Amino acid sequence: MSRIFFLSGMINSGMGPSHVNSFLTACDIPPIDHKTIAKKENIIGDIIEKEAQKSCTRSLQKEVQMSDTLECSYDAGWQTRGAGWNYNSISGHGTLIGKQTGKILQYEIRSKSCSVCDHHGEGVIPVHQCSKNWDGSSKAMEPDMAVSMLHKMKDCGHPVQVIHADNDSTTLSTLKLDFPELQKKDDKNHIKKGISKKLYALAAKWKELKSQSSVIPYLVRCFMYTLSRARTSDDVREGLSQIVPHVFGDHAMCSDWCTFKKDPDFRFKHLPNGQQLKADGLRQALEEMVETYKKRADQLVNMGSTQSNENFNFVVSSKAPKNRCYGRSRSLTHRVSAAVLQKNEGHTWINKVCQTASLSPGHYSNILGKRLDRKRLWQNTRQKLIKTKKRRLELKKKKSSAASLSTVREGTIYSENIELSSSEVNTCIIPSSPKLKGTENFIHFDLETTGLERTSDIVQLSAVCGTTVMNRYVMPRKKMSLAASKVTGIRVSLHDNQMFCKGEKVESVTIQTALLDFIEFLKGFENPVLVGHNILSFDIPVLLHKLSEFHLKKEFLSTVHLCIDTLKLARRLFKKDIVGNYKQQTLVSVLLNKEYAAHDAKEDVMLLQELFLGVLKDKLSKNDLCSIDFKDLFATLTPLVENKCVSSVNARKLAQQGIGLFHLQIAEQRDSSSGIETILIGASLSRKAALKICQYLKREQ
Repeated sequence: MSRIFFLSGMINSGMGPSHVNSFLTACDIPPIDHKTIAKKENIIGDIIEKEAQKSCTRSLQKEVQMSDTLECSYDAGWQTRGAGWNYNSISGHGTLIGKQTGKILQYEIRSKSCSVCDHHGEGVIPVHQCSKNWDGSSKAMEPDMAVSMLHKMKDCGHPVQVIHADNDSTTLSTLKLDFPELQKKDDKNHIKKGISKKLYALAAKWKELKSQSSVIPYLVRCFMYTLSRARTSDDVREGLSQIVPHVFGDHAMCSDWCTFKKDPDFRFKHLPNGQQLKADGLRQALEEMVETYKKRADQLVNMGSTQSNENFNFVVSSKAPKNRCYGRSRSLTHRVSAAVLQKNEGHTWINKVCQTASLSPGHYSNILGKRLDRKRLWQNTRQKLIKTKKRRLELKKKKSSAASLSTVREGTIYSENIELSSSEVNTCIIPSSPKLKGTENFIHFDLETTGLERTSDIVQLSAVCGTTVMNRYVMPRKKMSLAASKVTGIRVSLHDNQMFCKGEKVESVTIQTALLDFIEFLKGFENPVLVGHNILSFDIPVLLHKLSEFHLKKEFLSTVHLCIDTLKLARRLFKKDIVGNYKQQTLVSVLLNKEYAAHDAKEDVMLLQELFLGVLKDKLSKNDLCSIDFKDLFATLTPLVENKCVSSVNARKLAQQGIGLFHLQIAEQRDSSSGIETILIGASLSRKAALKICQYLKREQ
């Protein structure tokens, strides 16, 4: 008996006989013979089918009691995914769902094949429950199932007066032959998708629609708001006639939903720069689109929804997955019937089936079913709340903005036959705002040089991460200044090719060797981030100059991208009257209460690591992260600052995030209407700067 009961769970979970035996083998339970499984499945499956039909009868009675006019939504589903141009599923199902109850009133299944009949071919076919009941095409299943179900509804004395369905098939035309009085209303979700699809098709020609990610959604909202408010077909025509003039700045026909007459400083929130659309050709195309919907105004009043049918199709796909074939046997009927029971009765349907089969459902099954039903009820109630809908729209908007930003930053990464295009693909990725992921390794480093010039030679390069230390003395190629030698304690004898630190002879390497060693040191850590004191204005410019000289800059920047200047961080965190000054030696003395000999690179990095990890790290913000090549990027943005396109502060903010002028040029090439604006908004800059930068780039071209 326990194995028979397990079969209902098998149907509920979408498992087949082979999967059942695999499960039993894994549990050290002897497998069941496949013929036995098929017999028991048919026994339980027939009970499930009868219970599903009873549930539909009860739902129909309840629907009739709740409504004066019987309205149903109809949609079909198939057990194979359609390829857009080829629909060849061997089986499909259709459902009629009541508008008031949201429960299934009738369901039908069509199948073009039977495994038993196919196996015996033209020979003697044994008596069996044949699953084949259709000889036409897969596409023709949908209208045929609709006709069959509406005839059943009429025969039981409850004819359907209004049907809500999509426009993907000739269902209505077929139904009109047998039910001339039947009224058809469009599905609002499919209408919304159709409007969006047409607008995105227009966007391929009219770039004004692509100027922001919010333009097309705004137009879709205008259409759907108009249709939702309309109570008659005249209201639909009048509302649709107002949309195109409104977005093109003509508000003479606008009704109370437009705030232009109340606000003299009216600006569009979702159109480019707050201004109306201007392209005459686009206006004509939108008006032609509106006319097509005005002709169907009668079907656009009080539209219904086939969302419940789509939800049912999802439930069916969990019990009869599309990557497996169940349509060649009665198994599909059993699985669809189980989905009908779950839709109508909830997750406790299995208990009803077990009671009919004189089986005990079990204590755990009762508890689990009730728990899942409570969860579904809570989710349905929560989804209808205004705050939940607002939250859903906010998340959708954020997701759309993030997708637009990624498209501009990455360019065209995936497209049909992109590698075969004649033009060269630009794979440059525009950097995003730097963020700490939690997997970073902070590399504390310091340089000692021959002088204070940014072209000075490096005489000592030290770095530390945890207990791993790197220290190199570097033989300079130029004479070391007396001031630098006095401060660092390093003396160089170029004649003897010897180096001394505080009077003791030290081993030295060439600058190229030191740079290569430093890069290898960095490669030994995941996500390295350079940390140093006053590195943005001195250490990093000196380091990058030497890396460029030996053609190692590209390899270095591919290894490490971000840095943190503890001088800037300390200035943000501590007032000067607390620490006295912002020298590293002073900060260590005040914050760590330690004294040490400064201007020895190795000692500096050891104490800097202790200072950063012990005091400064927990107070980091994203603004403290900076791109390694900040100086070079800021230099490229100088023309924009001189032409007053952006302020010096905003230019520094862009450079700090790793964005230079060439990145803005790439963004403009990828999306001439809103590429730069998308990048600037992502960098927390204003839209006004984007317009000025676009004008500057056009003048330079």
